Amino acid sequence: MWSLQQASGIGADGELAVLADGETVCASTLIVLGAFEALTDTLGTYHGHDPRKAVAAVRRRMVAVMDRQQRWREQMQHDLRLLGG
Repeated sequence: MWSLQQASGIGADGELAVLADGETVCASTLIVLGAFEALTDTLGTYHGHDPRKAVAAVRRRMVAVMDRQQRWREQMQHDLRLLGG
């Protein structure tokens, strides 16, 4: 969680800002979701429940994070082309 906490803060203008790059934010989020997926599956099975529905919900969130990561990557490439890079 420390990585996620360091990913944001207050910018020079006093507004909330993302301080880490999008790849770091997404990677940290996927690590947390992956751990939550494993925990949900293990504890659900251990307690005699079918964890498939809950695990599927976590996986949908992971896909959403990866989609966001792709959009950030595309936006960054677009911005670099505009800057002549």
